[in-house]
Amino acid sequence: MRPAAAWVWLLAAGLTPASGQQATFSLPLASRSYSAAVTLPGWPSALYLLDMDRSEIVLIDSAGALQARYGGWGSGAQGLDYPVALLAGENSIWILDQGTQRILRLDPRLNEVATLLLPEGSFPLAFARDRQQRFWVARDSEPGLQLIDDAGLLLQAVGDGKAGTAIIQRPTRMAPLSDGMLVWDALSLELLRINLSGHIESRQPLNIEGELLDMAPRGGAVLLLTQNALWRLEGPALRRIAKNDVWVALVRRGDQILALGTDGLYALPLDP
Repeated sequence: MRPAAAWVWLLAAGLTPASGQQATFSLPLASRSYSAAVTLPGWPSALYLLDMDRSEIVLIDSAGALQARYGGWGSGAQGLDYPVALLAGENSIWILDQGTQRILRLDPRLNEVATLLLPEGSFPLAFARDRQQRFWVARDSEPGLQLIDDAGLLLQAVGDGKAGTAIIQRPTRMAPLSDGMLVWDALSLELLRINLSGHIESRQPLNIEGELLDMAPRGGAVLLLTQNALWRLEGPALRRIAKNDVWVALVRRGDQILALGTDGLYALPLDP
């Protein structure tokens, strides 16, 4: 049995009850509150984890060592107040911190590089970054999305229903595309494709079971992870690939898409 405090990325022995898939990497058992994980291109041995209960980000390497951590509850220089999401790219890690209404930019070693203050009263719920290096920010209990630059300037509002525009009632999940953004509306239960100009190009109603936890484009398809299942959407066809009761997020690692569970990263049972 592994010690509870061990931080390792070794092959796990057990099977997840959700899929029968063997864990690819095991995670520290001292905390089971991980809600997101990201990897960074150019840093293949690094895994960044969001621990919401401890309000911190941890960096683990492939040798099994805890390399760095950032955050923790409090008002100090590295204090976080309810971080809700992580992004990786441009040799950076971004944290969306709901309590302080800001986006923090860290380097790969989790040193703070910059802080972006969001418009007052934002109460951010989710975010994504497009190829034009803009943040798309969804706000709690507010319709639509805000497009924000690296200086914190509000560039555009999308889907807020003002000036006769189409409304996105409750955007909760986003995934960037090469030519825009995928957005999940948790009230209308629709998957929206929005171009880089902010125009809603399509709305696709989806009959999926349970809350949508994450989604990831894969080739011409989209993988959708809910509390109950992993789904594959290709064109109009929606198909359940596997049952789920332990996965909480999808993780890109090179060309792979893995699932984050309570105790490890799991290879997904994807169709060829």
